[in-house]
Amino acid sequence: MEKLLDRFTGNISPVALLVSSFYWSWFDVVPFSPALFSAVGIPADVMPLALSLAVSAVVLCILALCPAWRARAVSAKAFSLVSLVAGGGGSLLMYLGAQTASAPLLVVGGVLVGVYQGAGIVTVGGLITCEGTTNALVHIATALPLNLLAILFVMFLQPQPSVVFALALPLASACCYAVFSARRQNRMLVDALADETEKKLRGSRALSGTGIARYNPRFLIILLVVCCSFGFVNYRTVFDSGFGGSDLDYLSLAIRAVVSLAVLVGYIRYSQRPYSILRFALLFMTFGLLASPSLAMLGEAETIVPECLFLAGYACFDLVIWAIIIILRRKANLSLLKTICIVDAVDQLGIFVGTVLGIACGESSAALAVCIIFGGLLFVLMLSFTEKRDPVNDDLNSLEIEFASAINVADSSDERDSASAFQSASVSPGGSVEELAGRHFLTKRETEVLSFLVEGRSVPYISEHLCVSDNTVKSHVRHIYTKLDVHNRQELLDLVLHR
Repeated sequence: MEKLLDRFTGNISPVALLVSSFYWSWFDVVPFSPALFSAVGIPADVMPLALSLAVSAVVLCILALCPAWRARAVSAKAFSLVSLVAGGGGSLLMYLGAQTASAPLLVVGGVLVGVYQGAGIVTVGGLITCEGTTNALVHIATALPLNLLAILFVMFLQPQPSVVFALALPLASACCYAVFSARRQNRMLVDALADETEKKLRGSRALSGTGIARYNPRFLIILLVVCCSFGFVNYRTVFDSGFGGSDLDYLSLAIRAVVSLAVLVGYIRYSQRPYSILRFALLFMTFGLLASPSLAMLGEAETIVPECLFLAGYACFDLVIWAIIIILRRKANLSLLKTICIVDAVDQLGIFVGTVLGIACGESSAALAVCIIFGGLLFVLMLSFTEKRDPVNDDLNSLEIEFASAINVADSSDERDSASAFQSASVSPGGSVEELAGRHFLTKRETEVLSFLVEGRSVPYISEHLCVSDNTVKSHVRHIYTKLDVHNRQELLDLVLHR
């Protein structure tokens, strides 16, 4: 029982999952859906969404430039205050503005909602990513399907109770975050996020350049194009009745829940790489964007299949982006919160630009041209991303795990040092290996390989003992390094021996 409870501590504990679930449920219900407008029986107005996206991008940029503000943003008191004033208050003003057809109330509500979007992304994003790539994917892929329960309440409750429920979501998220932060172990995670004077992780590579220049610009271009595409498609599906209406809006949530489950199973059970999932995401989005104009030119009846393909691809992208944030954080050698601010500022800006394009195109034939342009851009990026020598692929591959020196260079002195360090340790190897395997969802074969690694065994030795090829062992080692969030053999030993 204790092992079971220990597995769900930290950022994959039930209360941590509720923090994310309530926040993302609000994210779906208030700014990104017509729920508040439907409750008063009027067509949805896209202006508050566009305004909130612009404000959110500005807030994230400001937080990226101000370390002191970032540190305060992740505190329980600050998150509770922002949730109450900006989250709950902004949502209430948007509802009152929709009910009274008051443009000033919609503007003020949109600004407050944008503030909560930006500040909430930093806080919840830090919670998602604070314990490595495995926990990040497990956290977000588990929390997002829970949104369906919240959406069902909004859909099937009477208008007034559904609005009350939507307004209470920010407060529920803040309460869960306060409960999460009350525990000493969890509070240490939050304090570590806020402490940006902490020494950089061992094994991280400090590259030339400063700030955003340290990131691979091609990945930021991919992010911008993907988010512009999503903003455009989201406007066409949610706010433009000619492209499917609210049914498709709620269908997208079901698609995201299914995709989240698939990504969770694929990552934990089959050790799928984050950059491999990214390729599938780009493929689905490309097909989805190019399918709509292709069907229109062929004279086929309008169907929701292209939109479903695109939304499935974007759901994959939206999940794996948190693991990639952790990877990019090491490349840029910046704090985790600053990386979240930079990446999500590009994300929000892209969705804003896509939304504005959707408004500008309206129902004209220009919308199909925009689909072709975005689809073509994603197709080119997808092809370049699959190249073996592509710098984005190389960055995500090498920065996810720097295993080359530890695996390919079977240095005898390294093996002797590892073995002597292990033998001199006062901990039980079996217990540490089993604990790590259970907590980080290692497969049975990965657990066996881990046991050999902490004994200081080389790849040829492990492959001969397990009757598999050297490449198979190297693949298992890559998976182990990724799931344990380490970069080389020494970091692996430190993790095992210090438990």
